[in-house]
Amino acid sequence: MRFFAGIFLGLGLMTAGWLGALLLQAGRPTASSQWIADAYRLKTAAAAEIAGPKIVIVAGSSALFGLDAGMIEQAYGLSTINFGVNAGLLLPYVLHKSKEILRPGDIVLMPLEYSFYTYDGVPNVQMIDQIWSRDPGFLRQLSPMEQLRMVWMVSFGRLMEGFLARGGAPAMCGPYGYENIDGRGDQTHTSAAEALAWASDWANLEKELPRRFAVESRHPEAWAWLGRYLDWARGRGVRVIITPPTMMFAPFYRDDAREAAFYQGLGPRVEALGVPFVGDPYAYMYERQWYFNTDYHLTDLGRQHHTRRVIADLGPHLSGALGQGSGGPRPGKDPARDPVERPAR
Repeated sequence: MRFFAGIFLGLGLMTAGWLGALLLQAGRPTASSQWIADAYRLKTAAAAEIAGPKIVIVAGSSALFGLDAGMIEQAYGLSTINFGVNAGLLLPYVLHKSKEILRPGDIVLMPLEYSFYTYDGVPNVQMIDQIWSRDPGFLRQLSPMEQLRMVWMVSFGRLMEGFLARGGAPAMCGPYGYENIDGRGDQTHTSAAEALAWASDWANLEKELPRRFAVESRHPEAWAWLGRYLDWARGRGVRVIITPPTMMFAPFYRDDAREAAFYQGLGPRVEALGVPFVGDPYAYMYERQWYFNTDYHLTDLGRQHHTRRVIADLGPHLSGALGQGSGGPRPGKDPARDPVERPAR
């Protein structure tokens, strides 16, 4: 009996010690989370300067690199903020951050990465780092199981990094960083010529494909988080429009029956939550040459083409939300005339 009591006592002391260490380093800025903190700081400050209703683009880096807030603002005559940062923060935290800048009358344009729809309640390294170092209060919004994972999945190295707390000063991280974000939150310096500076990423891009979402899309956690967010938005007087993200095309996405069912079924499943799903996932997949350093990141020419296509697809959906009737956006370049290649159906 004493033997088992000793084991339980030892485990209890170890657990208390681990929890105490986590709490002591909570809120200490790590260097690894610095560029994300910088990006959100700049975008939040830009949003705060807008007095009236605005369009806010909410997603991960597919929005940061894939949509041009300036073009959307010009098309609809409404201030627009690109609030995309990093999909690695996962769905719950990305939704949480957007609430900090949304006001009644705002419109959320949400091109969520497909990985967001497969969120299963398990945090990754980036989410753990960001929450413990920059926003530990967010832990209270997680379910008990998510909270447990946020405690036990912290590595010893990450714990020590928190105690060292080398963050605080603005920092660049390759193409990511405050110097490459403009006043609307858009990413800059992503021309094809500039992209070649990241030759290793550029050359190895095909190794990321194909991604598989059909098998992973059975988890209910993502849809529960999205449903609660939409309820919050309705109660707040915020309109949400969901679109597919841009993603590099691979024949597998069209030819595999399960994957095709995922893309074809996503719109109806989203609309069952009471919000419009605008756009065709396959129409937003482009050829290899238009992507930067991941299969979600468009070069500047690809971003302009994709933004024009999204504006054309939004048409009366966004115009109606702005009280402009069904006249559509302001005239601009026809995306059908753009030379960007599209995958064969």
